[in-house]
Amino acid sequence: MKKIIRIESPILPFRQLCVVLLLSLAGAFAAQANLLVNGGFETPTFSVGSYQYLAGSQLDGWTYAGGGNGLVLFNNSYKPVDAGLYSVQLETVLSSISQSFATSIGGSYRVSFDLSAYSTASVLGVDVGGPSMQFGGVNTSYQNYFFDFTASSSMTTLTLTSIVPYPHIDNVAVDAIAGVPDSGPGWLGIAVLGCLCAAYQIKRKHSDSGSRA
Repeated sequence: MKKIIRIESPILPFRQLCVVLLLSLAGAFAAQANLLVNGGFETPTFSVGSYQYLAGSQLDGWTYAGGGNGLVLFNNSYKPVDAGLYSVQLETVLSSISQSFATSIGGSYRVSFDLSAYSTASVLGVDVGGPSMQFGGVNTSYQNYFFDFTASSSMTTLTLTSIVPYPHIDNVAVDAIAGVPDSGPGWLGIAVLGCLCAAYQIKRKHSDSGSRA
């Protein structure tokens, strides 16, 4: 009579490890989706009043240029906010906010943003180092706009300029379009692949042992 000996397979820990690594990989890509810092204008915050003037680099991640008192960071008590707690208003003609971010030369990227106006029509100029494109805010209802570009440098600067005051801006994002290499979480992909290969080899080894029993 053949004696059967049950061996607990170590394949389960490998599977669990692979799940963790896959989740980490997905999280890394999600965290890096928007190449901009503070694209939703959620920092800094304020607790008194309905708006606050910010100049220079007081708006986290961004640099303000232009006259007047600065850009206006406002909440829903001032005018409608598209998402989160705050949106930005550019008051004076040719005042702007800008931010530089890393790009891969020859890579394709998408710029997206939501735009409205203080009351009647406003115009926002948007550029990434080339000719400025103009977009209109018709009223206080936000409209989403986007366009694609090919990076020609390892650093690209996005500039948003008030052409006709007062544009209201929110949810600004720059995303790499599929196919653009991203070296950030690449080591995780290699780790997952190695994990799966190791798990397969152990499973195959135990299958072979069972068939010889």
